[in-house]
Amino acid sequence: MNKNSEKKQSPAVTALTLFAILSLPGSLLLFMLSTANDVERELSRILMAFAFVLLPLSLIALGVVIFLARKKPRKKSVDDTIRITIEFDDPDYDAKIKELEKYTKTFLNNLKYPAGFEEFLKRYNPTDPGDFWKMKRCAVMDDTVHEMAEVFKPTEIKELNLELLVTSDDYMTQFRNILLFANDPSGHCYFFLDYGKNSESPMVKILDNELDEIILLANNFDEFLSKLTYDEDHYFDQMAIDKVAGLPFEKDLTHLTYTDGTSDKFWTISSCFDSYFVHYGRNGTMGRIEVKLLTHEPEEVAKQVAKSVKEKLAKGYKSVEPTSHPTLKIIDELAIMMLNMSIDIDTGFDGGDETPSYVAAIKSLARQFLTVCLQNKGNESKIYSHMKSFVEHLNKIQEDMDLIETDEREMLSEFINQSMTAGGVDVTGEDPTEDIRNW
Repeated sequence: MNKNSEKKQSPAVTALTLFAILSLPGSLLLFMLSTANDVERELSRILMAFAFVLLPLSLIALGVVIFLARKKPRKKSVDDTIRITIEFDDPDYDAKIKELEKYTKTFLNNLKYPAGFEEFLKRYNPTDPGDFWKMKRCAVMDDTVHEMAEVFKPTEIKELNLELLVTSDDYMTQFRNILLFANDPSGHCYFFLDYGKNSESPMVKILDNELDEIILLANNFDEFLSKLTYDEDHYFDQMAIDKVAGLPFEKDLTHLTYTDGTSDKFWTISSCFDSYFVHYGRNGTMGRIEVKLLTHEPEEVAKQVAKSVKEKLAKGYKSVEPTSHPTLKIIDELAIMMLNMSIDIDTGFDGGDETPSYVAAIKSLARQFLTVCLQNKGNESKIYSHMKSFVEHLNKIQEDMDLIETDEREMLSEFINQSMTAGGVDVTGEDPTEDIRNW
């Protein structure tokens, strides 16, 4: 910005100066006229009143002008992000643009990236562009999801910033001390680092060109990374999943076995709100599933389950710990996703819904499938037979409840493959369920 433009007075100061210059002699002139001999008495009073009003106002205006004239102009702070405003009809437009270009070049050459920023740029410019859409590319602020559609290439970012900040005929010609690094799908919002407050740990903000608005996303780059999520649906799904995870699901899960000379059986039961499920059969098989919906309150359902357990124990059944294995973590996550599909995150389950018990039944079936895979390790034909039985159970549940969608199908397929692998059956690159499933 040229020096002459910095010395120009604002219109308000100019008007105040003129008022002070004209009002002081004007008030004196009015006073003289009011005391003239040939002026009528009533008019004399009016002129005298105006003179006494105008004189102190002129003195005040004169004092303000002198104060402003002696006051040193405020130096622009390096903390300011907005440093220059260029109107397109400005006669000094070209000169100001050249100055901005010179400043921006110096700034871009001297700036320090925050820790992890270069790695971020490289990671978000994958060899396969399709991989970008699988990444966490949405930043969340106050329950608003801001999506990145493109992250600029590391080798081009400074040149691109110089072009955007200096030659763009839009709002961004008003900015300095910033580094644009991504845009959104609309093309009029930019993610940027703001070095105005800290030259080594910039804040992360969004510039909305269309609304002339700046949105603070994070106070530093690490905080920005922590706020990234995959997409809007994923973010709001995760909010619901977090609430579902705290529900008293599978309350009082009990796993019993019974063994004598001729019998070798298992029996699993659990209450799930106002319904319960029972999974039973011979050990070494997938067994059978029953789901029962009761009209009682959840506490009454739990009492009914406790009564059934007591009866089984009286018949000689023994309580045992169900199979535990790292692969079952997939099923735990799957159960939460399925519950999320049928719950209102504000009010919970409305009642009269068998979904929780069917989800618990799927978990029990999955645990039993993993168990028989481990029991028949290396016996490929038996493991494939149990896999087919497991899928048939899932097919029936899908017909009744429609719980399995794309994500759930992928998780179930992954669990089945891992369980079969744990049983010594190599299914690498295969989907053994593809021809027999209905989900």
